[in-house]
Amino acid sequence: MASSRPPSSTSSSAIVVHQLADLFRTNGHRVLHGDSKVCFTSDSLTLLNNYFQSAKLDITLPIVNGHLRTNSIPPIPQLPPVQHLRIDTKLREDLVFLHDFLQKIRVVKVC
Repeated sequence: MASSRPPSSTSSSAIVVHQLADLFRTNGHRVLHGDSKVCFTSDSLTLLNNYFQSAKLDITLPIVNGHLRTNSIPPIPQLPPVQHLRIDTKLREDLVFLHDFLQKIRVVKVC
């Protein structure tokens, strides 16, 4: 008999990451060409940040005209250690894709 347990928060959040990666793989060119804009909730950015930290992806700002790109937002204070999130091969591939994609976007709106 199959169990009808609700998915754990980690697995449901992983689904969000997979869906976001699929969305940007399909329509990301619109964002990169300026035809569409990206708006993230603070919760979705926190989710991605937690996964990036768990996957140990180094987040660096790209160099523009020989200088590190900066913005007017003050640096985020050091975050507490992230609870270990289970990251399988597919999830890691999606996280690497999202990490690289997000670094190419010039403007991200937080809504």
